[in-house]
Amino acid sequence: METGTIRIGAGTTLTRQVLLPYLELFHKKYPKIKIEISTSVSSELINKLQRGELDLVLLNLPYKANNEIEIKELKDLHDVFIVGASYKHLINKKLLLKDLKNYPLISLARGSTTRNYFEEYLRENNAILEPEMNLTSFTLIIDFVKIGLGIGYSTKEFIEESLAKKDVYILDVSPKIPSRKVGIAYSKKNLPSFCTRKLIDIILKK
Repeated sequence: METGTIRIGAGTTLTRQVLLPYLELFHKKYPKIKIEISTSVSSELINKLQRGELDLVLLNLPYKANNEIEIKELKDLHDVFIVGASYKHLINKKLLLKDLKNYPLISLARGSTTRNYFEEYLRENNAILEPEMNLTSFTLIIDFVKIGLGIGYSTKEFIEESLAKKDVYILDVSPKIPSRKVGIAYSKKNLPSFCTRKLIDIILKK
């Protein structure tokens, strides 16, 4: 554990909101191990993992991977619809999913696991909603919602600071969006190195 590098794939939001505390613990125990972070959509990161270009991927679940990939669940996530002050009049109303078609919708761009989950939620409820704005990060969604550009699709665990500051508000929309999880993935074919395994153990609290 004197030298080595761990190559991790994760989106910017997952890195900041989920991964950083684990990296802090790992660095205190193994300060000489280098950490490299690659950011992209989950599908591209999993492809890199399969090619041996990454050691570990942090990703939103559910994700359909082949038998060469091992995925471990970490924590629950709860997706929500959020608004800023311009739409504050909606926060005390009980809304139906179909009611949202009357407002501009802001979502992550296609290709992300979160966007795929959102579209599956729409299909299961026979709802047709087409986001007017497709962004690349949750941070941008918050920024767009704060200035009144529409209703955002986000994840509660990633916006707690903005909720506490009352920059954004959660809408009461029915049917509720089912909870999902965040997890880590590693290759069964390219077995994790010793230092990668130690990081996995810290993440899984073994």
